Amino acid sequence: MKPITPSGRISAALILGTLFCAGCSTLIKQSYQGDPQASQMKLSAYSGTTAIYGSTDPVADSRKLVSEEYARIGVSTFRKDGRVTYAELQSEANDVGADIVLFSVKWSGSTQYLPPVALNADGAPYTLAPFAGENFAGSPPGAAAVSGQDYEYTLSFWRRAPNS
Repeated sequence: MKPITPSGRISAALILGTLFCAGCSTLIKQSYQGDPQASQMKLSAYSGTTAIYGSTDPVADSRKLVSEEYARIGVSTFRKDGRVTYAELQSEANDVGADIVLFSVKWSGSTQYLPPVALNADGAPYTLAPFAGENFAGSPPGAAAVSGQDYEYTLSFWRRAPNS
């Protein structure tokens, strides 16, 4: 049997690391479902940029987006232990061409939404800007998703759909 060289170990580690990270970052992609109604609507071309907002009232925020001539092009719902990264959110938004993403999170089985927190490139948590005048500042410490607990995430993806 041929011995494994140090460079062979490094290559194997890089391949495994890449596969592991790819599996992590595809949770949002794996759960994404396009909205069939959007395919029947006249949508504007993707603007090329995406605004990602936090929401503790996704139903009301969705209504507001519709009143502002946006159409939901898809949704991603999944369970996860801990937080998602902003890069994961941005990646899927770019892939599907979303102008706006609404990001909501709650404890599994709960009806109450938590302050929407994502991880930045350094791994530090931060609260996403609210969509429609919500105020996350008064939330109790530790109310946002943390590692070690199971959470339900809902991300809705939106694009302009002018009526005219």
